[in-house]
Amino acid sequence: MIDGKQALELLSFAAIGRRCRITSGPFEGMEGTVIHRDGVTRLVLQVSILGQGAAIEIEPDLLEEVNS
Repeated sequence: MIDGKQALELLSFAAIGRRCRITSGPFEGMEGTVIHRDGVTRLVLQVSILGQGAAIEIEPDLLEEVNS
């Protein structure tokens, strides 16, 4: 990679399977797990009141990693 002969691909910390928190917007502060479906990165949130999960499509720039 250093000599420019290899391709370099930067990967977001919000990788599939990582736990993340939404940093802004109407869902700010909610946490979930990053999944990937149909070529789209999504965050699965646990909705405690309903006892269910919900998947939303979100830009990786709006996420921060949650350290367990």
